[in-house]
Amino acid sequence: MGPVKSFLFAFVIVLIFAQASCAFTGTVELISPGDNAWTNKTNAQMPFVFIFTDAENATADCQLEINGAVRGLVNAANNTETEIYADADFSEGLNLWNIACTNGTSKTSETRSLFADRLPPSVYVPHVPAGGLNISTINFLIPFNYTDGLSGRSNCTAYLNGTKMQTVEAENASSDSFFSFPVSPAGWYEWWVNCTDEAGNTGGTPVLAVNKTDASPIKINMPENTTYYENDLALNFEHKLDVLDISYSLDGQTPVGVSGNTTFSVTGYGQHSITVKIIDISFGYENQTVWFTTAGPEAVVSIEEPEDGSSYGATDIPVNATTNNPAQWCGASLDGGSNMTMENVSSTSWYDTLSSVGEGNHTVTVWCNISGDMVFSKADFTVLSSGMSVTIQTPLNRTYWKGEAIDMTIYVSPGADACLFYMDSSGPYDANKYTGALWNYNLTGMAAGSHELLVRCNDSSGFYTSAEKSFTVMDVECQDNETGVCSGTEYCSNGVCKELSCPGCGYAENHTCMMYECCGSDDCLQSQHCLNHECIAISCECGEIVNHTCNEFECCSNFDCKMSEECDTSQHLCIKKVLKIIAPDSVTAGEEFEVVLLDNKGQPVAGAKLRVEYKSGVTESLTTDEFGSAAFIAKESGPVTITADMAGYDRQTATFEVKPGFDMTAFILLLIIILGGGTGIFYWKNLPELSLKKEVNGQEVTLRVKNRSGEDMENVLILDTVPRGAFISCGLSPSMEDVGNETHLTWYASLSKDEEIMIRYRASAASEYFTVRVGDDEYQSNSNPVKVLKEAIENIIHRNPEAEYPGY
Repeated sequence: MGPVKSFLFAFVIVLIFAQASCAFTGTVELISPGDNAWTNKTNAQMPFVFIFTDAENATADCQLEINGAVRGLVNAANNTETEIYADADFSEGLNLWNIACTNGTSKTSETRSLFADRLPPSVYVPHVPAGGLNISTINFLIPFNYTDGLSGRSNCTAYLNGTKMQTVEAENASSDSFFSFPVSPAGWYEWWVNCTDEAGNTGGTPVLAVNKTDASPIKINMPENTTYYENDLALNFEHKLDVLDISYSLDGQTPVGVSGNTTFSVTGYGQHSITVKIIDISFGYENQTVWFTTAGPEAVVSIEEPEDGSSYGATDIPVNATTNNPAQWCGASLDGGSNMTMENVSSTSWYDTLSSVGEGNHTVTVWCNISGDMVFSKADFTVLSSGMSVTIQTPLNRTYWKGEAIDMTIYVSPGADACLFYMDSSGPYDANKYTGALWNYNLTGMAAGSHELLVRCNDSSGFYTSAEKSFTVMDVECQDNETGVCSGTEYCSNGVCKELSCPGCGYAENHTCMMYECCGSDDCLQSQHCLNHECIAISCECGEIVNHTCNEFECCSNFDCKMSEECDTSQHLCIKKVLKIIAPDSVTAGEEFEVVLLDNKGQPVAGAKLRVEYKSGVTESLTTDEFGSAAFIAKESGPVTITADMAGYDRQTATFEVKPGFDMTAFILLLIIILGGGTGIFYWKNLPELSLKKEVNGQEVTLRVKNRSGEDMENVLILDTVPRGAFISCGLSPSMEDVGNETHLTWYASLSKDEEIMIRYRASAASEYFTVRVGDDEYQSNSNPVKVLKEAIENIIHRNPEAEYPGY
């Protein structure tokens, strides 16, 4: 191959394959403030902290961008935390910021959100009475509300005499929130509420006064702590409160709202409670509770002895009576005379003796006071003048406790020679004669249960008279609650420990029914749930509280999602991360072209692996740079498949068509040049000394300048014009001058023989051409090199040695 042909071949190779590149290896990591942070600081108080890291460069020029505008510049040392302050206050509300660094090329950090809020929340308390507040309740209930121009929520704290009592989280401009805590002892208290929003601004109420008194403001007159024998009862109460709400609860059941005195119905017998609750508009609320008992049917007195219609041959007549409900007093009256107080065997069993009762018909009346009601019963009997009668005075027809002394006493009138007795069909056993008319026997060791006693007495003539008596012996468990063996959840009833059955939301303790704070979550605030009968605040960091339950979101940050997903915080859903391959619409074989890889947010993806596969099966591998770009030369025409792989993303594939790249016309013209020999070389030497090319891909601008003169060039001046905006250069930093709405960029360079330099920067828009000056010569980019060759060949063909060839 001749020297001219060798030269032209080398020229074609350089024209097609000579490229310069600039790879950025560094990172810009944001340290603080965090994403979605709140602040109440000014620009002079708020540092933005980042770390610039690069394997090759020691420093970088970095700028702070807030809402798309440059707000600060700093020179950052490699791998060192660097602070930068904004040159003006960032606006109230949402601000988007990032850091862009230049160290020969550019790197822009992630974009974070910063919420600025420098105004405190407004806090107020409704229904504050003038001149202070008087409450007698131990429970202090404070409604409050707050509003804030920006922040969505605040932590609000109630203070009493300077002591923090309670803290709750309140929503901005929502309905009233409440504090509830005890106040004791009596006296004046100062209180206030402070709320701190998410940016740290604090607002509060003025200091208010409250006077706690010991006197209860509620008095329940009816029902009283007594026993009732009816189910429909009156609720009568009085109070000294400025009422916001009144309700009552029977046995801890669902409260019933009332406006004043009313009636209520009780189901079942036993112990009950009724609670009156009044909420005062001045924040206090009071619970007043009364315990009472309901019994069965109306009390009845039964005279066991003397039996109605019976006859006695004695003048001392025993009187035994029982009641179906406990009696507080019983007395016996003979023939309408004065009552004689009877002795009580138990609260339902009473006895006495009518002494020296005369011959004839008589009536005995027994009166008993049962829970305030006087009830009575009568029995008719006759005292005979002769004959023998037998009366079992003891045991009485009642219940005896195991171990209690039980004496059998038999009265016989006018007398008996012998008395026998049978116990539960066992016997006979001899009774002991005490006097002429009295016989006795000590019934020891009686087993628990019901017993039947039969007595027979004989007179001297052998005539016998009998009498019967029933009684019960029961094992003794207890005497009373204090001295017995009953547990705290039991009470002593008739010597037996019985389990307390507490109504509603109650529990047994120390032989009494107490009330829990809650038995279900509906008894608590919406933000609480009932745990072990206490209202506990619900923890719900990533979700929302509905019906006392935390409904957790799928995600609140990217850490909650898989590697191939990211969190959409507006919907709290994990969205798949996808890749998008951007390739040119038209590609020619042998031509260099660029592929750009973007994520689903339209941001470039750096470090991704690209696999290029041609129709013939030939493949090659590429890696995207910091702009998500990878450049290569199409090796053959036909379909080309590009597969993109990146950790954390799903694989993406794109296919496009490559057109044949051989230009027969250019080849023929090139052949004419070669065949033209020396003349061709002469005209070739008159081609431009510089090769210029400008490429614009979105906001990425690339300038290419190559020295084709065969000699070193000094004082090469490169000129370009862009609208005002940030730029990032590679290799060379320009001088800048703002003229109107444009920025003029100027680079100075030296080019050695066959050297090509490449300058990259970013701008919001770019001009179509750029200019290079070397001495008095000026060159403009983007001329057509093939056209130049054709024009050159045309001049060769027409022997026009004076033709000039513009640069390209």
